[in-house]
Amino acid sequence: MTDPDSPVSASVDTGLCASSGNCAMTAPAMFTQGDEDGIVVLLQAHPGPAEMAGVEQAEMLCPVGAIHVTRG
Repeated sequence: MTDPDSPVSASVDTGLCASSGNCAMTAPAMFTQGDEDGIVVLLQAHPGPAEMAGVEQAEMLCPVGAIHVTRG
């Protein structure tokens, strides 16, 4: 079991990204899309408490599993 107070980090696998845009719509403070190809761009690797719900939802909604959220 992970400690809920441990540091959280987000990462993306741009090679898997299908450019669906779910992440950018769900957590715009954390993700955007490239202008040319629509590939996910991670804006910050360490979400704060205000961003956590959106980041976790973006991870679940990603159709190809390109977003990863880890604790500790």
